[in-house]
Amino acid sequence: MFHKKKIQTKFLKDKKKSSDIILKEGAIFIADAHENGTNRRDFSSFLKEIEANKINAPQLFLMGDMFDFLSGGAQYALFLYKQELEFLDKIAQSTEVYYLEGNHDFNLSGIFKHVNVISLEKQPFYIKAANLTFALSHGDLHVGFFYKIYTKIIRNKCVVFVLNKLDFGGQITKFVLRSQQNKKICKNIENFEEKITRKIKKYKNCDVVLEGHYHQNQTFTCNNIKYINFASFACDKLFYRFEDFKFKSFKFCM
Repeated sequence: MFHKKKIQTKFLKDKKKSSDIILKEGAIFIADAHENGTNRRDFSSFLKEIEANKINAPQLFLMGDMFDFLSGGAQYALFLYKQELEFLDKIAQSTEVYYLEGNHDFNLSGIFKHVNVISLEKQPFYIKAANLTFALSHGDLHVGFFYKIYTKIIRNKCVVFVLNKLDFGGQITKFVLRSQQNKKICKNIENFEEKITRKIKKYKNCDVVLEGHYHQNQTFTCNNIKYINFASFACDKLFYRFEDFKFKSFKFCM
């Protein structure tokens, strides 16, 4: 449980990353669905439940890696996930939808009309509830110089343009998806808290850090900051609802 602080959180000086968005009661968070159109299709089913109002969501936060591969400009991937993307945009007409780009889904701003896309450059993304400030990130921030260079290369519009031209019949995209289908993404990370502790110190001006990426479903406190790593929806079929200043997990069952 998050205890409300008596002292108000410091004003966020970085206007680029600060936000006036208020976290609503009942907001839903989902991370790392890794939808690929073959052996992982539950995210599509989840969206249908929301679109049909079977799952009520005043706000929907997608914490990144919702697809095994999705990039604006990669035409075959856009064709493959056409239905899911249309569902998301339709949902976003009546529900606030925030899509944090991950390392598997990026360059998304031109795909949607109504979904709020939070690029890697705008992460951490700050939201508030009462006098608490939450820093949201897919989870691949502050992980090293070479990884940072890699993320810039794969997001480069020229690189995406060239790869799209070479992707005859979607062969490159299909190859990427096949490699991801066989990848073991559901595993425990040893000494996870110890490893993340070094990273949490780099988050500033927040009370709670929310991340996906690691698929660990763990919560702990470090340097007076509560850290929550959401489970992978692909692995555990869990999503989270913000209620009474808690993130309560729910199993998605069809």
